[in-house]
Amino acid sequence: MNKKSYVKAKDKKISRRNFLKKTAVASGVALISASTGPFVLKTLAKGPIKVGLLTPLSGVVSTDGTGMLYGTKLWEKEINESGGLLGREVKLLVEDTESETKISREKAKRLLAKRVDVIFGVILSSTRNALASVIRDAGKLLIYPTFYEGGVCDKSIFFTGAVPAQAVDRYVPWIIEKYGPKFYYAGSDYVFPKKMFERAKEVMVKHGGTAVKEEYVALGTTEFSSLINRISAAKPDVLFESVVGRDGVTFSKQFYNYGLANIIQQCSIVKLETHMEGVGAEAGEGILTSHPYFQVIDTPKNKKFVADFQKIAGKKFPLTTNTEGMYIGAHLWALAVKKAKSTETDKVRTAMWDLEWEAPEGPVKVRKGDQHLWKQSRIAQYRNGKLEIVKSFGLIPPGPDICHLWG
Repeated sequence: MNKKSYVKAKDKKISRRNFLKKTAVASGVALISASTGPFVLKTLAKGPIKVGLLTPLSGVVSTDGTGMLYGTKLWEKEINESGGLLGREVKLLVEDTESETKISREKAKRLLAKRVDVIFGVILSSTRNALASVIRDAGKLLIYPTFYEGGVCDKSIFFTGAVPAQAVDRYVPWIIEKYGPKFYYAGSDYVFPKKMFERAKEVMVKHGGTAVKEEYVALGTTEFSSLINRISAAKPDVLFESVVGRDGVTFSKQFYNYGLANIIQQCSIVKLETHMEGVGAEAGEGILTSHPYFQVIDTPKNKKFVADFQKIAGKKFPLTTNTEGMYIGAHLWALAVKKAKSTETDKVRTAMWDLEWEAPEGPVKVRKGDQHLWKQSRIAQYRNGKLEIVKSFGLIPPGPDICHLWG
């Protein structure tokens, strides 16, 4: 090869090298030089941050699960419009649990196989308990948004919904003072109603109340006449109720049709805006419920939350405390990722401890010890077709620390 040909060949190699460098930078790929060979390509971990959402979009609690989906989509939109996390886009991967525990486990494994950085979601306590080992073994976190019975200590779970200290400890004494001491307990037959009733009865007894009877009905029950007849015969002052999902809507309609709504005060711990719309204005009039969040909270923060949510879900789809709990959990996780400068589970977990955030319900705070939240506590009553807040107790701690695992 003559000198002129050699120079041309050398320039061609240099041009190709520059071309590869420019292409690599544009596509998020690094050029690595090997001492004994040519430049090679190595992919950088600059793809999207994958967030898994497990939520029931079908089955007995599908309405609540759909609300959680919309709330998480709103969070995804807000994060990405503000520049993403760690300079990366957030990508939401969704799986329908179908309100079934066994299916939920399989769907969780499917999300984990897609290498999600975290999992948000689920509603029923039985589902959460079944998923815990799957998520723990994978070294990931579950952000659990639903109000629940309390008492679970798990390093792999952050609990952003209300617990008994926030849901019944002030609610029950208020009920006794206003409506009387005789309580009839009726709930769905699974862990949440049973554990919540245990706590409610302890508080009730301390404040001079008595339990007339306690009953549970299977999930999927559609005929409640026998139960309602027994409630009527017992003549309680209060029906303390935890019949969940579509079952609870059916139950309250039948309770009203039997003519008991104006005789016995119905006090729920599970009724949400979605359920009350199903019950209807006439049958639902006067029903009480207790949660940290209600859509009617009159603050600029919540008004913006409602307006932004309705752009995604539609104006007819109501917001609930479960949806807001998911929205809170998602934002707290994002804050922790920014603080940790990483999506690595151990770093994010530590970064989430003691985080505070101004949520639509008001200020909330993560407690380090057991990864539960300080939350607001409120009572609302269904009047003229909507839930109206009748009592606010402010920011309430989640009861005694049940873990003490981290100092």
